[in-house]
Amino acid sequence: MKKEDLLKNAKPILFNTEMVKAILDGRKTQTRRVVKLPHNNFRFDCFNDEYDGFSEAFFYDNDKDDYLKIKNKFDIGDIFWVREPARVFNSSDDKYMFYEYLADNQEMEMQYPERYSQDLPKWIANCQGVPNGCIKEMARIFLKVTNVRIERLQDIKFNDIHSEGCPVPYDILSMHGKELDWWINLWNSTAKDGYKWEDNPYVFVYEFERVENEQ
Repeated sequence: MKKEDLLKNAKPILFNTEMVKAILDGRKTQTRRVVKLPHNNFRFDCFNDEYDGFSEAFFYDNDKDDYLKIKNKFDIGDIFWVREPARVFNSSDDKYMFYEYLADNQEMEMQYPERYSQDLPKWIANCQGVPNGCIKEMARIFLKVTNVRIERLQDIKFNDIHSEGCPVPYDILSMHGKELDWWINLWNSTAKDGYKWEDNPYVFVYEFERVENEQ
C-alpha cells in the first residue's frame, strides 16, 4: 500500500530506539500500554464488542459499586505509524532537510512540510533531534493491530516477553529469569510512578504485524 494512503487513517504510536530495532529485526510483535484508572481498586469486567474490534473496556469500581468505561486507543484492524527517534543532520536553503533514523542510522531527505513554510522549527534550523519522535512525513514503519486484550502487567508470559522484543535467545528448556529481568527493567525505565512493575497496573496488550508501504 502506498505511504500516503496508509497515513490517511493511521494513528501515531511512540517507540524508543531499542523497540524500533526489535520491530525492524522482527522480534517485536506486541506492545503494552497502561490503562489509566482513577485508583487501583478496579476489576476488569469485559469488552464492549458491539462494533468491529474492541472499542470500550468495562471496569468495575469496587469503591463506588459502579462501572467505568475506558476506550482503548487502537482497535483490531487499525494502522499506526511509528514515531521513532530521528535526527536532522543537515538542511538547505531550498527547503530540503536531511535526517537519519537513530535505530539503524538510515539517512533520508525530504522537503520541509508545507506547514513549516512560515515558521521553521528549531530542530530543522539547528539540525537537532526531532522532539517526541519523527513527524508523520518521515514515517517508514506501519503496523496493523491484529489482537487486543487487557491483563495485569505481571500476568505477562515468557513467550509474550519475547514478542515484546526480548533479545535473549528463546529456549523453553532453559528459561532462567533473564527474560523477566529484561522486561521489568525495560518497563520501569519508561513507566511513570504508580504504573511501575510493582504496581501491577492493567494494560492494553496490542498485537500487531508489519504493513509494507510503497514510498
